[in-house]
Amino acid sequence: DKIRELEDEIRRLKEEHENFVLETIRKIEGDEELPDRLRYDKEFMLEVLKQRLHHHKYSWQFYIPAEFIIYVSNSFKDDTDFALKAVKIYYGVFSHLSCRLKNDKEFVLKVLRRTSNTGGILRQLPDKLKDDKDVVIEAIRGEGYAFLSYASDRLQADKDVVVEAVKRDGEKLEF
Repeated sequence: DKIRELEDEIRRLKEEHENFVLETIRKIEGDEELPDRLRYDKEFMLEVLKQRLHHHKYSWQFYIPAEFIIYVSNSFKDDTDFALKAVKIYYGVFSHLSCRLKNDKEFVLKVLRRTSNTGGILRQLPDKLKDDKDVVIEAIRGEGYAFLSYASDRLQADKDVVVEAVKRDGEKLEF
């Protein structure tokens, strides 16, 4: 009986938490001000992102709203841990990260290993990383040749890059 009461209490608390997160999303979408204690809470803002994605998963309307990015502390946009978690939830966050992170090869490689939309990330990279063989090959390993066009011209003609694309998606290549 005690166990059942605890389980009910846990369910109730989870529901309250989800309702609070959803109410926060409504406030963000309605351009209401969020208290700083929430804006500067990394885990809470990641939960907001997860819930927004969950509730719009099958909708063509899902995007990372400017309001969400505005509410995320600027320091988070340059925070490696927050950025990796946020991009794993939704790759579109990548475009709102700091220039320092978007230009950091090691960070970008970690992102490419954690996201299913490597082509979307490759498309957003600065030219110097689109011309980095390690980065382009990692992107191809994620999604194959489809986004090879986002790589530099030099790497589009590179034997190793083309071989990797063929290994990943050879049956789809057109000549």
